[in-house]
Amino acid sequence: MGPALAVKAVVGDRFSVIGFGLAQIAIDIEPLFGIICGWDVLHGRTHSVIGATAIGLAVTSVTPRIARSLLMWWNELLGDSDMHSFASPTRVSWPAAASGALLGVWSHVLLDGVMHADLLPFWPWSGARPLLGALSPVALHLACIASGLAGVAAWFWRGWRRRRRALRCRS
Repeated sequence: MGPALAVKAVVGDRFSVIGFGLAQIAIDIEPLFGIICGWDVLHGRTHSVIGATAIGLAVTSVTPRIARSLLMWWNELLGDSDMHSFASPTRVSWPAAASGALLGVWSHVLLDGVMHADLLPFWPWSGARPLLGALSPVALHLACIASGLAGVAAWFWRGWRRRRRALRCRS
């Protein structure tokens, strides 16, 4: 989720972090079943560009409804804590849902392609694994954590600025 928080900090409402998160869950259903069933290949067809795109489009179709409910709950929670300046719009546009979901699945394939030898990103055209081993798992995880921290810091900074502006306007 780290890269999603960084993207959100840059592009704002044109990107849905919820769509990104739902895509992360949806794409990993195949490996979950693989672990449960003892499959030899955990990162199969869903972890290819074609499979990931299909999952991303499916997630795009449900993101606005799910996001609305989650964001209403989130905003209520923030309001109860007197943190209104951190609230988010409850309407997620279709382009934002698509950018979140598609970037979610494509980045998932990219990042998993660095670590998992059973992943064939260009199936059915190629058995190449061009990203495998490009970074160490530690470096990959640290980059994700760093991007997430940067995104959270930007979110807090913007909320703090909105709160300061609101307080100035009241006085």
